[in-house]
Amino acid sequence: MDSKEKPESSNKEQRLSYVESKVQKAKNQELIAANFRNKNIRGKEIIARNLERVMRKKAKKQENRVKENPEAERLRQVESERLRQVESAKFRQAEAERSRQVESAKFRQAEAERSRQVESEVKIKFEKFRQAEAEKFRQSEIERLKQVSEEKLVTDTTMEHIDILVLKRNKRFRVDEYGNDKHDEKNWIKDIMYFYESNILNKGHIIETLDLDMIKSIINARVKDECVSRDKKSIPIEDMSSYEYETFCAKLLSDNGWDSNVTQASGDQGIDIIATKNERTLVVQCKLYNSPVGNKAVQEIYSGKGYANADDAVVVTNNTFTPSARELAKKLNVKLMHHDGLSKY
Repeated sequence: MDSKEKPESSNKEQRLSYVESKVQKAKNQELIAANFRNKNIRGKEIIARNLERVMRKKAKKQENRVKENPEAERLRQVESERLRQVESAKFRQAEAERSRQVESAKFRQAEAERSRQVESEVKIKFEKFRQAEAEKFRQSEIERLKQVSEEKLVTDTTMEHIDILVLKRNKRFRVDEYGNDKHDEKNWIKDIMYFYESNILNKGHIIETLDLDMIKSIINARVKDECVSRDKKSIPIEDMSSYEYETFCAKLLSDNGWDSNVTQASGDQGIDIIATKNERTLVVQCKLYNSPVGNKAVQEIYSGKGYANADDAVVVTNNTFTPSARELAKKLNVKLMHHDGLSKY
């Protein structure tokens, strides 16, 4: 029992001793800090007293110097004042230079900002100008393409009816039996306008970019060129016999790649020429007339088409066709054309 109590008491004494040592150490540190603070305070007081003593001695010496040599002291004060003024002037000059540099920096900064704003405004104006020019170009390109499309429409429609237009123009511009030129420009313009109104406007086409003068010029130029082209290769059709005219038409087909033959039999069922090309068979009736061709020729070639089991039927003439013939040909799918059209068929 005693042996157990002895170690416990020993442990307590050790702990108490450790705590006391910590407390004593803390007190010692506090004392050291307090002494250090006191020393600093005393040191500062000593320094202040010493500085005061030195200043008194310096003032005393200066007072003695004034008493001993007042002129030297006056000169020293004058020099001191001059030096002070010089230093003051240097300070003012340095301050002015600093202010100038600050103002210069502000000016440069303001100028840079102004330049940036001007550049930004220029860029904005340029971009607006570029966009406006691009839009103007786009609109002009749309207008140009529309004009090209409308010119093509007028040209294609003109070439679709070129045979009739050529005949009409030849009637307006001809040479009479006395060799005099007969130019009926006024009625030819009327013919052009009638053609334009009936075959373009009345068919639902809208012309926006071309004025009437341009339209008349396009139609007239195309018809005139075709007349010149046909005049260069024309032959005196009016001097031909019916057979010669049939042979002439067959040659036009042959020149265009058809294998054409003129029929000579009386029972040809209205067929004057039989031609083949690319496994297609074409039957042609040729009419060398001084007046428009009527329904009878259409009916005959239609019968001939069935008789020859042909793919296409054409009535060819040096003249034009009556309205009833055109209407019947449209219903029977018979093509009507001037003999010049065979070179393009």
